[in-house]
Amino acid sequence: MKKHLLILAGAAIAASAYAQSAAPEFMWANLLDGLTAAGDNAIGNCVGLNHSVAWLGTYGSNDAQGSEITYAGAPLFNGASYSGTSNNGNLTLLKTNYEGNKEWVVYTDSGDWLSSQGGVATTSEGSLIFAAKVRHTDGHMDIPIKFHDVDGETDLEWIQQADDTRCYRIVVGKVSNEGALEWLRTIEVGLGKDAENPVSDGATLGNITIDNNDNIYLALGHSTDLSVPTEDGASHVVATNPDAVSVNGVPTDFLTLSLDADGYYRNALTLTGTPAEAKCAKVEWLNGNLYIQGTVRVDGDAALSVGGKALKASALTSPVVMRTDADFNISWAKCFTMTEVGGKGTMQNAGLSEANGVLWFCGMYNGQLNDPDDASKFVASTQEKIREGYIIKLDAATGEWLAARNSRDDEFCNPSALAKTGLTGYLEVIASPYNSDKIYVFGYVMNLNVGVFLREYDANTLEANVVSGEHNVITGGGVPTAMDCAFDATSGYVYISARGNKAFVVDGEEMQTAPNAWGVLLSAFRLPDDMTTGVESVEVSNTDGDEEVEYFNLQGMRVKNPGEGIYIRRQGNKAVKVIRR
Repeated sequence: MKKHLLILAGAAIAASAYAQSAAPEFMWANLLDGLTAAGDNAIGNCVGLNHSVAWLGTYGSNDAQGSEITYAGAPLFNGASYSGTSNNGNLTLLKTNYEGNKEWVVYTDSGDWLSSQGGVATTSEGSLIFAAKVRHTDGHMDIPIKFHDVDGETDLEWIQQADDTRCYRIVVGKVSNEGALEWLRTIEVGLGKDAENPVSDGATLGNITIDNNDNIYLALGHSTDLSVPTEDGASHVVATNPDAVSVNGVPTDFLTLSLDADGYYRNALTLTGTPAEAKCAKVEWLNGNLYIQGTVRVDGDAALSVGGKALKASALTSPVVMRTDADFNISWAKCFTMTEVGGKGTMQNAGLSEANGVLWFCGMYNGQLNDPDDASKFVASTQEKIREGYIIKLDAATGEWLAARNSRDDEFCNPSALAKTGLTGYLEVIASPYNSDKIYVFGYVMNLNVGVFLREYDANTLEANVVSGEHNVITGGGVPTAMDCAFDATSGYVYISARGNKAFVVDGEEMQTAPNAWGVLLSAFRLPDDMTTGVESVEVSNTDGDEEVEYFNLQGMRVKNPGEGIYIRRQGNKAVKVIRR
């Protein structure tokens, strides 16, 4: 009985901590900050065990401005020595609890890590898998690249491929729930065909995701060969298309790479045909399916396909979205051809999320995105210069276009002194499995009065809820830029990172501490109670009736044989939070 009382007490504490409200409720915010002028950037975040949060980013150091990186005003570590005119990017993986308190940090104080590429995800056991791109610190080619964890130091194995050339490689690592580095794997990026003029950056890295069996997926583009570690100590070479023209910095090959739970080569998905430019930018394992997004561009009438399914590409950069299983068997694949608006046609920063049988695809763009299956279905920007946000609602099972909105056309866009029509990005649709009637859109307007927002929409009509209000959750900060968000549907918390160079205003109150030059604000907001669920029943046996029942832990991972504890129980279309004992 004592054990059962402890479980129920824990549930009561969680219910108290995650107090419900009628609008997004501010919970906490802390600065993660280096001293350099432009070196601090978030890369990605994810929810872990017990509502903890992992935050991956790069934070700058140089000899002139200083090397100290801090969190919530307390020192985390000192970054690499760097005497150049810019800064060195120091990889930082910080874990906090749901209240924002630091649990541990894994970091590097050597090597220059790219600020805009990579990601982090949680395994079924609560470990973290991260991926990032690194080259040597400028002027320090002879210094080993080291990781620091709770147990000490680990050198990254590195065989120099080109004399005096700082070439990027892709690193994948696993960190335990307690902050111990368990393994590192390096994907070697080729130098191209001209040995006298090596390609220093032959691959792009999007985010990563993990399936129910802890297989790892990376979103990649590449213009040179990639060598991926294999379990036998050798490597698997993913070659570039022999007909592609390799240009430094321009990926020509779309690649979704799968590694096993130990970080070794498992499988790969590529396109058939010869694109002029192509890359995979986003991978998300959602409700038992892998969703993949990237971009392609072709010259002339070149044909492209994936898994035998044709993609109608064009001369403008166009998004590709597809759904597969864990072995890359494709359910559907679509290329939303871009056409120009006012002479512009481009896109960036796409997001994918899925709930209740709907796949939400969003991003920022100039141009018009067209449904390849129905010419009457499209979404278009209104101006040629300033990026705008878009949402496309798709049937998750078939890819059918259901609805779309453009940020300039919706009810939130009322031209005023607040400049709501400034550069806009829709970065993620927050959809809850417990509510099929409304969504929130995470994004930003590049304006200190609007800043980072959580905009509420009707999920069926995509009509904006202007009565509830546009929730401009982080303003000030100079011109605050939304970076990443992670939604914990079991608690209702949304964990947000934003970048700025002045004091942020959070929940209407200016923070007393401003970042040093530039910094990243880590924060948490609690969505209203209709976007989450509380404990609804206590199960006293494992008898679940005739219908198939699935159990998930509080991080949304399926559990085959649940023991005592708190779980999400799904049977048919109904999902409830339960205590098993």
